[in-house]
Amino acid sequence: MMSIKRRDIIKGLGAVAAGACCDLSGAGAKAAQPLIIMHNEDFPPFEYDENGTAAGILPKKINTILARSDEYIAIHRTNPWRRAQQIIRIGRADGLSAYPSLERLEYIGFNETPLETITLGLVFAKDHPKRAEIESISSLKDLKKFRVVDVFGNGWSKQKIAPIVDIEWVQSFDQVFEMLAKRRTDVHVVVSLKTAKWQFRHLGARIKDVTFMPRPDLSPPIPIHFGLRRTLAGYETILRRFDELYDENRSI
Repeated sequence: MMSIKRRDIIKGLGAVAAGACCDLSGAGAKAAQPLIIMHNEDFPPFEYDENGTAAGILPKKINTILARSDEYIAIHRTNPWRRAQQIIRIGRADGLSAYPSLERLEYIGFNETPLETITLGLVFAKDHPKRAEIESISSLKDLKKFRVVDVFGNGWSKQKIAPIVDIEWVQSFDQVFEMLAKRRTDVHVVVSLKTAKWQFRHLGARIKDVTFMPRPDLSPPIPIHFGLRRTLAGYETILRRFDELYDENRSI
């Protein structure tokens, strides 16, 4: 399991210190509080690992919101999604951006205003013998007729789909597409149209045998919120301040 080291925090604060003016009279000045934020290393374009750095819509948006004040600074880290959440659960990191599933609410508090909302789609093999049946799915309950695959750590799927059908969990979207293409499973419920478009644009030949069908009718939009572990001192105050800063510029 990844270790968050003190030098990581110092490195993250370096950019702030480098740009700050030296105020010899500012004895009352307060340093920004570092918040170690974990991200899914494989959820593009929202969050992903790019050459060892957290990239994507969500880390950028968090930085933009916090930049409106000098109270907090985010230090972003990526990991496989299930591991990233476990690191927060045991108190070795502070927060994330995610759907507020019942399981996450046990140890994470979330802000009020969603950072993003996402809608569903289905991914399946182009030559699947039951393609017509998959395309005619009219509700999540219809998934019980099929074999479903998903990536470990998807809290929405665990809460909404796992009670309907046993999900085969894998480590990455690459594995999802490989299993679908080889028809070792039937369907993947992708929780974001943006994610599906990114994958189909960037993964090239690896997904040439599968297809994507937007299905926003299968579920209300899924909210992605900013969250902090409940064991973090003052987490509720930080979340309220985060919402205040967010509301000041809703055009982010």
